Amino acid sequence: MNARDATRSRLAATVRLWSHGFDRRQLVVPLLLIVFAAGLRFGTFAMFPPERLIADEIYYAEVARGLALGEGHHYRDAFDVDARAWRPPGHPFLLSQWLSAERAAGVDDRVASVQPLLWFQLLLGSLLVVGVWALGWVCFGERVALGAGLAAAVYPNLIFFSHSLWSETLTALLLVAALVGAVRWRATPTARVAVSTGLVLGLAALTREVALGVAVAIGVWWILEAQPAGRLRAARHGLLVCVVAMLVVAPWTLRNARVLGAFVPVSTIGWFAAGEGNTFEASNWLADRGPMHLVYKARYFQTPGELARADVAKRWTFQRVAEEQPDWALRKLVREGALLLSPDTYLRYKIDAGAYGEVDAGLRLALVVVAGGAWLVLAFFSALGVAVAPAPQRHLALLVLAVPGAVHLLTNATSRFRAPWLPLLLVFAAYAWQERGGLRQQLSRRGGHAVLAVVAFVGLVALPYYLYFGGRI
Repeated sequence: MNARDATRSRLAATVRLWSHGFDRRQLVVPLLLIVFAAGLRFGTFAMFPPERLIADEIYYAEVARGLALGEGHHYRDAFDVDARAWRPPGHPFLLSQWLSAERAAGVDDRVASVQPLLWFQLLLGSLLVVGVWALGWVCFGERVALGAGLAAAVYPNLIFFSHSLWSETLTALLLVAALVGAVRWRATPTARVAVSTGLVLGLAALTREVALGVAVAIGVWWILEAQPAGRLRAARHGLLVCVVAMLVVAPWTLRNARVLGAFVPVSTIGWFAAGEGNTFEASNWLADRGPMHLVYKARYFQTPGELARADVAKRWTFQRVAEEQPDWALRKLVREGALLLSPDTYLRYKIDAGAYGEVDAGLRLALVVVAGGAWLVLAFFSALGVAVAPAPQRHLALLVLAVPGAVHLLTNATSRFRAPWLPLLLVFAAYAWQERGGLRQQLSRRGGHAVLAVVAFVGLVALPYYLYFGGRI
């Protein structure tokens, strides 16, 4: 058996493992879902094709180009900032597999130069819908799976991210696969399931480091939900998930040590984000941009050397946190929470940056309102779903969502950062919709207070913040 056949065999075994328990006669539903989702994504892409790449998309395209040409993971921007591990490597590596050397040589910021990469993103976005269906199935059953899958197929921002080169779609797909594995473990608590879940989380960590925190959350969930006699096994398998995930990341960490001469687990962008998110403007601490932010970015990007820049960001972060006491935590919660939960959409950002050429103002407004309204509806129903869900599912959602919540409240936040977690929210929103007739009876006082707190924060803080300050890019 050659290497390619062996890889296909392993993939087939993984699919069989995760599909165990699904009624094969009903697998026609995900097939129809993926056709529907692909039709929407490819159709809207054909009707409203972007003309050029912007911001982080250029980074991913440039690094993918270098990888396809055999130059390694390397990026140099317009300011001559040289980076070897600025962002995680998983997404650009996967993109590079879709570039021939001839195509890679012509990659630039034009969409036409990276057409195969965008087709691949569209495919990932379509597969994500099936992943949402699978997560809904293992968590709540057939009806919720169908509702969640349909919601994922039409959710505006999931369609939009399928049209871009940002890493959110790949991250979301890997996290959904890991969560399916985590839930399946409770029905089949074997080391094989734990190892498979750890492998997927390791790959996800090479796309977004936050996935390592999810590995810990899953292990804790297994222990909390295990019967007393099974807690030792749950602890062993939870540790196994974390170890396997770290082993997947380890080769890249060793590469960073060789190239950079320092311990960099995945990327160097973390301290930059922390410095940015902990900078408060003297004139208005709610503002996420201003003179202080410009000073910080200038100091960071004018520093030669990737590790030196990370050190600048680290010192800046500690200094800002110390100076903003004693109400630093409260201000961080308000500002970063508002940025993370605001009804903003990066589609607005791309339109305003000219990525789609000239766009009619009325169409732009309609797209922003639809996308923002969809988020407000999802936030409400997902909060309800978490509040009334059975305890195991509720605990899983709270533990997993606490990871990005803590990370982005401590560092920086934007509406884009919630994209990888939308599939989980859609599943719980679909559950709330299914149970809508009995929500009042199922909602406890504590759960009602929690839902009220979420609705109040989104409606009274995040929405006014967005209307006044706009979204963060």
